[in-house]
Amino acid sequence: MVGMAGYSDKTLRDKLGLKVGQRSAIVRLPESVRDDLGDVADLNTLTRVVGVPFDFIIMFITSREQLEAVLPNLVRHLHSGGMLWLAWTKRTSPINHGLSENLIREFGLKAGLVDVRVASLTSDWSGLKFVHPVNNRK
Repeated sequence: MVGMAGYSDKTLRDKLGLKVGQRSAIVRLPESVRDDLGDVADLNTLTRVVGVPFDFIIMFITSREQLEAVLPNLVRHLHSGGMLWLAWTKRTSPINHGLSENLIREFGLKAGLVDVRVASLTSDWSGLKFVHPVNNRK
């Protein structure tokens, strides 16, 4: 799948670092992104062995309240070497929910993570990639 006009030629899965075999969770995937992400049937989407953390989590966030309520749980279930993407709608998007990169970053940092990448995921969605600090990894 080729990226959209004006965007990287990388697929969305490549941008995110999402690979087959990762213990992954894709939370609140919007219909508008489903096609860009491709077939997720080959991923361990929303499945994991109890007590085994996720290697990859992405959540599509539509409100500050949702972020506050869910972020601690996401961090708790993230493998120490895993990645957490938090996606929000761009201000230029007709479906904008009033969230911003700075707000998402602030919440991630307060949760003990560090942001290592920002990306335009689609014409409507942006994302910040968070990981555990190197000195906190097992």
